Amino acid sequence: MKGSEIKIEKVVNTDKQKKEYEVKFKGSIWTGTSDEFFKVGDIVKIKKIFEGNKIILERKIVVEKNILNKNLGGDYNVSFYYHLE
Repeated sequence: MKGSEIKIEKVVNTDKQKKEYEVKFKGSIWTGTSDEFFKVGDIVKIKKIFEGNKIILERKIVVEKNILNKNLGGDYNVSFYYHLE
């Protein structure tokens, strides 16, 4: 449940601090809320189930690359490149 990815089906209200969205979860339409702006089709993560009867949503972070470089002295530097979806 927590950490599951779900898709934004409809933007309901973005005028308030807590934005409201419709998401499909376990075959049903639920209301999801977040402090962040999303658009229809965005894939987001479930941060918390439930606050009242609403699913709390958060932006999904994607790690794109993991590059391992060996320095001449034998030390390793690891770099992570990521973006928010």
